[in-house]
Amino acid sequence: MIEPNDVHAEGPEAAFADARPCPDFDREFERFTHAWLRKYASKYNGDLARMEARIPDLYVRWLNTPAPWLSGQTPGLYFAGCSDPAALLDWAADYARIDVALPAPMMDRLISMPGVEDALMRALTDVTTPYTLRLTIVSMLSDLKSVKPLMLYIKWITHRASLLDHGERVRREDDLAEICAEALTRMGAIIVEPILAAVSEANVAGQETFLDILCNFPGDERIVELGLSLFERKHGSTALIAAYLGKLGDPRALPSLERALNSGWLSYLDYIEVRNAVEALGGDAPSLEPDFAGDPGYESLKMLDVK
Repeated sequence: MIEPNDVHAEGPEAAFADARPCPDFDREFERFTHAWLRKYASKYNGDLARMEARIPDLYVRWLNTPAPWLSGQTPGLYFAGCSDPAALLDWAADYARIDVALPAPMMDRLISMPGVEDALMRALTDVTTPYTLRLTIVSMLSDLKSVKPLMLYIKWITHRASLLDHGERVRREDDLAEICAEALTRMGAIIVEPILAAVSEANVAGQETFLDILCNFPGDERIVELGLSLFERKHGSTALIAAYLGKLGDPRALPSLERALNSGWLSYLDYIEVRNAVEALGGDAPSLEPDFAGDPGYESLKMLDVK
């Protein structure tokens, strides 16, 4: 088993004094696994399922095997001598800058450190922290069940990027808003009031994201009002907002949904989602479906049916 006292004195702590090495743990484990598979393939008669079932055991063995690429240290202990979470996060930033996957032993060491929550928060708000590392930090804070970043996440979502015509967002950094939304949902009902307080300041993209989160906490008429407000704007998210209204389960949304269903302006895909929401809320859909011939969504699905 791994014991922290086994870490060599010239290991990770010394690395901080000079340039920090960034060995690729994922690549080295892949090499270790491939070598084992080649060696024992005949023993398992090529049964890949049985061989793959050994991977977890191989990983534990690999963690505890002295590695030449770590100057004789074991992968599992390589970061164990680091006692400062901020320093280890700086090292993680080096990994992110050269686009090498963060080693699992590094993340495991970070999570176990006293004071890591505050260190993660400082790194998250530091503008020099690489984007990919910020995504990882949000996930780590979520795993720690931290509520400290609650207001920060709301702020980012409030001003998130809008959708382009082709359905992609303006900048890839907006992925951060998506993962923050997931983290907020995991925090539970404590997020409802702060989000509702921020809705009026949010752009449309932010309001849609807030509605997505709030759908997990039904029972507040203000959430339904937000959904109806977004639905009545008749923009490119009609189907999505209708689905949210159906999920909320509040029949007060029925009049707006039924009017849209009978309006004639819905595309085929919007019509299907609005109809589903109406039926989910106990309403009645028209007995006759409108003629959607020529509608791109309808024609695409019809072609799939033909195939």
